[in-house]
Amino acid sequence: MKNNILFTAVFTLMLVFVSCEEETWLQPDIKLVPIYSLTEIEGGTPFSMEVYREQPLLIENSTTAELPKLTNYETNLYSDTTNQQSYGINFSVDIENVYTETDILTDSVKHEDVTVVEIHKDYTILGDVETSVGTLKIESTEVSTLTTIVYQLQANGDWVFTENPPVVEESSSVFEGSAVITAEERYN
Repeated sequence: MKNNILFTAVFTLMLVFVSCEEETWLQPDIKLVPIYSLTEIEGGTPFSMEVYREQPLLIENSTTAELPKLTNYETNLYSDTTNQQSYGINFSVDIENVYTETDILTDSVKHEDVTVVEIHKDYTILGDVETSVGTLKIESTEVSTLTTIVYQLQANGDWVFTENPPVVEESSSVFEGSAVITAEERYN
């Protein structure tokens, strides 16, 4: 019995010493990417933004009921004139949403409304590098095109459609607010 206890104690000590060896861990292959982070944006949505400096990507964190919490967009015409004293970033975003509403009036008549909403936004970010205080200006143009299509079932079984002339509405808005701007590197 003493031999079993002694054997168990020696085996346990050897196991403890062997398990305490330092192991090397593989480093993940995740690269840091440079971004501009805008936080504490005053004056409305978005609540915060991340503008990727080497990729055509903008991530907006919005707090309104109409927009999802995080939304990403592909940026166009990116220009960065940032120097050691000031931030200067300009870019644009184009968004297109298509909404279709179909009403079946009878077995042989179908009414369809197709609304295409095209939004163009120009972003201007200016600020002081030392204090991180800056401004965000978003000039937005929205063009909404409503097309009504009426489908009628013919006696031969084919559907014939009539497309009414589109109704186009255009609106513009400007958002300007202060923000805290920082240049950071984050994991992609």
